[in-house]
Amino acid sequence: MLDYGTAHVWVQNWGWYDPLHPETTYAPAVALAESYIDSHVARTVTLNKPIVFEEFGLARDLNDFDPASPVTMRDRYYAEIFGHLLAFARNNTVAGTNFWAFAGQARPLTPGQFWQPGQPFLGDPPHELQGWYSVYDSDASTLAIVQRFSRQMSDLDR
Repeated sequence: MLDYGTAHVWVQNWGWYDPLHPETTYAPAVALAESYIDSHVARTVTLNKPIVFEEFGLARDLNDFDPASPVTMRDRYYAEIFGHLLAFARNNTVAGTNFWAFAGQARPLTPGQFWQPGQPFLGDPPHELQGWYSVYDSDASTLAIVQRFSRQMSDLDR
């Protein structure tokens, strides 16, 4: 029995977005992401089931792995994708979303390198470059977007 659908949206991993060329790749990547989301929502609607978008993320500006580097494009992306998903949540076709991934206070010992035994775990899995998609506790602007979206989603349950 199928309870709900799931999908991931990885515009950078899939080659739709290039953080070194955001001016030419960002808008087309968002359009592709929204189309991808729409198609997956449509599939689950035909099954009369909700969908959860489990993972989506974006690297820091210019693919910089330094935890202090800007997150301007990530914030813009989160706001746009959360907004797109919220429209579906309002009609009960999207049941939830998860950005990838909260690293909290953890920081890579060597940003942009692969994890090694004995190093702290971040949001990024060991087989990916550390700090690639991690959202840190110091990323105040990103966390404000997540919090705003979380409140909007919670308000739908009332």
